[in-house]
Amino acid sequence: MIHGSLKSFNFLEVLQFVSRKRGSLWVDSPEGSLKIYLDSGNITGFIYGDERVRDIFRARGIIYRFLKSPEGRFKFLPEENGIRDFSVPVEVFILSVVSMGDELQQIQMTSLVHPDTVYVLSENGPADLPEGDIREFLETTYPFFQTGSSATRISRETGMDLEVVLKFMTVLEAGGVVKPLFRSKGRRDTPLIGRVLNVLKKVWAWGR
Repeated sequence: MIHGSLKSFNFLEVLQFVSRKRGSLWVDSPEGSLKIYLDSGNITGFIYGDERVRDIFRARGIIYRFLKSPEGRFKFLPEENGIRDFSVPVEVFILSVVSMGDELQQIQMTSLVHPDTVYVLSENGPADLPEGDIREFLETTYPFFQTGSSATRISRETGMDLEVVLKFMTVLEAGGVVKPLFRSKGRRDTPLIGRVLNVLKKVWAWGR
């Protein structure tokens, strides 16, 4: 069994190290618990807490949150019969997480939406968004905006990092895709985060 501390190894490095094996990578940290199923270079299943996550963008948002926490432990267990909800090459998944970090850092906004402000879809509905993370974010969170939701609620119920939710919601509001149902007092200044991603070379520029 392979095991260790996330204080010693970056999570993405651990994932890459075991990527060619067949089995499950378990992670326990203050952010919660993860179980990622692997088979010959592909991710075939993703469990957050007790929930099977079948949305790849959501899985990326959860991983981004775990990357911020250096606390926790991991172990890899060989398994012959893991779950198979999808098949995504590990290298592609890792690059897409790095890409998400790059895109978030490119969102140069000094004032983000307030985490407790409830947003709904605007009268115009979804605009013609470019291909990329912002479109995938809307597809993942669309049901929340149909009934109205805050960034805090979306982050809590999906497990995605709050920074991911706040910044992409800010872009959607600026583009007229969503609008506030009512505003909480003030807006929130959020510093750019993502230094943990420096262990990997940046790929895919904003607006690719």
